[in-house]
Amino acid sequence: MRACIVLISCLWLGVIVSNSNHDAKLPMGLVFSKTYANILSEKSSQIISNERLNLYSKKSGKSNKKILILSSHGGYGHKAACATLQQILPENYTVTIVYPIKELMICGVPSGEELFNICLKYGWYRPVNFFTKYIVPTIFRKRYEKIEKIIASHIEKENADIVISLIPFVNFSGANAARKNNIPYLLIATDTDLVNWIYDLEKFSHPSFEVVIGTGLPLAKDLLLSKNVSSRKIHSIGLPLRSDFFEKKNQRKIRKQFNLYNKPTVLIMMGGNGSNLAYQYASTLAKENLSIQIIVISGKNSDLLQKVKGIVPHPSNAICAVGFTDRVSDLMAVSDLLISKPGPGTIAEAIQMKLPVLVDDSSSSLHWEKINQEIVSCYSIGEVAKQGDDFYYQVKKYLYDKRVRREVKNNFQSIPVNMFRSKVNKIISDLLENRNCDTVKYKESYSSAKEESRRSF
Repeated sequence: MRACIVLISCLWLGVIVSNSNHDAKLPMGLVFSKTYANILSEKSSQIISNERLNLYSKKSGKSNKKILILSSHGGYGHKAACATLQQILPENYTVTIVYPIKELMICGVPSGEELFNICLKYGWYRPVNFFTKYIVPTIFRKRYEKIEKIIASHIEKENADIVISLIPFVNFSGANAARKNNIPYLLIATDTDLVNWIYDLEKFSHPSFEVVIGTGLPLAKDLLLSKNVSSRKIHSIGLPLRSDFFEKKNQRKIRKQFNLYNKPTVLIMMGGNGSNLAYQYASTLAKENLSIQIIVISGKNSDLLQKVKGIVPHPSNAICAVGFTDRVSDLMAVSDLLISKPGPGTIAEAIQMKLPVLVDDSSSSLHWEKINQEIVSCYSIGEVAKQGDDFYYQVKKYLYDKRVRREVKNNFQSIPVNMFRSKVNKIISDLLENRNCDTVKYKESYSSAKEESRRSF
């Protein structure tokens, strides 16, 4: 593990000291493997090429509007939000998805998305927190112009009518690229804490820049207001959720399809890339005499899937291991308790399915996900999972204490309803409709201000 952390540190530090000069030398004592860099570079180039060839599009109707979506391979939340947006958008839109961070090759090396996923898989949150707090912002700031050119090239190539960003760190560059092409820019945040999304937004002005956020809590909205984003441009309508989370479920049918028992059920999931923490929780619960069923979703972590399948539970318990699946809503529907990391998407899904949550805090969490622990506690729909005997009693309480279950059920009723699906299309269509009007007003006000400044000088 230490060797991997050192390797990650070398990669990122190599990126920083190199700046935009590909021939810059690394400082003494820092070893950077050119062979490894070349392998990553070749693999990344293939991925980028494949992504460009397999762009998703919807084409129907006479007057198609062209939407350019900025997404990312880092984590799974951006892809899930992208799939949701595609599902919601009307058929008369043509949608193109691009991955600007993947295209941002630095010293011929991919910009960290795959390394980020590896860290999530093994639970290396501390190095991720360090880099995203203190190093990654510097990397992106030094390459604002390069990122802007990447996004602008896609705008021009696709003749886009609007840019929708589902990713952090690039929004200063992306919004500027949209402004210079006289098209709207809609930022749809997939995190509750926007700290990674709002860098330098106060340094530009775009008349058709708006933001969709998942919660109206002060931490989210106040951050935007501090960046001079007008409250009229902020839409608190909930995080993107797929349509299956809003469907009525047939629990008997779902249990039959997954070969599940009709007994108190704990669902354990630690993100789309999986985490070995899921195994620790599953093995701890499986050996206890609880008369429960445990479902573990391992995501894309095949090693985790095999490890969970090898768990021998107490005779009173049953365990089911599921790999990467698009049927999370079905498995939530037949569960009585969720154990999860504090990912914003998973917490939003649990809230929609009215499923009590124990939020993992056994290791350091990603710093921008800490707020989701507070949301669970604030709404009293679960707790932060504790170690040792306390964890056993927490699980038992949320499964078998009728008073607690009744209180949690009532608490779900006080949470604002997710309105993303019903409102996002109106926001997009309004931006497209007002595009020309706002652009003219912006040009006039900009020219007026420039002339006034010249006269004053």
